Amino acid sequence: MIFSDSVRNKAIVSISNEFAWKLQDVYEAIKELTDNGYAILGGDVWAVMSKQSGNLPLTYISPSEIAVGIIRGRNGVDYVFNWYSNKIISETWEDFVKRAKEETITSIRKLNAEQVVADEFKENIYYNLVYTDQVGYAKLK
Repeated sequence: MIFSDSVRNKAIVSISNEFAWKLQDVYEAIKELTDNGYAILGGDVWAVMSKQSGNLPLTYISPSEIAVGIIRGRNGVDYVFNWYSNKIISETWEDFVKRAKEETITSIRKLNAEQVVADEFKENIYYNLVYTDQVGYAKLK
């Protein structure tokens, strides 16, 4: 498995089998991915809410829950929080993995999503990482 049981158990999982973590847990997921040679191509911030009650935490996003990519901010403006890292042609895979890790960490900190979103979303913010290994990346081309 890509993730240890500890990291996987802290994630929520969408019906399309995508993982997302709270801010305090996403850094451990980033470390495990990059320590195992996976590059983080980017990521998205989700606000995960129950359609019926809004109660969290969730461990699996079922059809009765939604992951919202457009999130209302405190100022009433809607936000889409995401970031991307692209491999430079001359870059080795190992260098790309390291740079993408740093870009991901910097992006998450700069986004500051928990402080920007409206109060009803503040406790429901999760970070979804898009990642691949070198073989998978070659297939994307």
